[in-house]
Amino acid sequence: MSLQETYTPGAVTPFNAVPVSTTDNTTTVTVQAAPGAGLRNRIVSVQLTNSSATDTEALLIQGTTTLSRVFVPKAGGREVVFPVPLICAVNAVFAFKATVAVTTLNCSAQGFSEVSLV
Repeated sequence: MSLQETYTPGAVTPFNAVPVSTTDNTTTVTVQAAPGAGLRNRIVSVQLTNSSATDTEALLIQGTTTLSRVFVPKAGGREVVFPVPLICAVNAVFAFKATVAVTTLNCSAQGFSEVSLV
């Protein structure tokens, strides 16, 4: 039996989360809301911009777990495409947080929510 015959993906709902901002390193900011019972967010790309004069890292978070850390240079930005999507826990928000206080750090994300098979 091939993999295609044994795996049936769940219902998929794509999203393009609007940019959200933070100015400190104590607040976790929701980028994509929890998708609902039995569903997971899968993040395929993020865009980050830093308008401050301070380098920082953005912590990409689901629940209380850091999924990834991305360096964001001062007065600059980063775009990250994940060849294998970041997978959030079932019904968990996808959020971000700066590691140091900054003037403004923005984050937007693209991905999809799907039925969790496990």
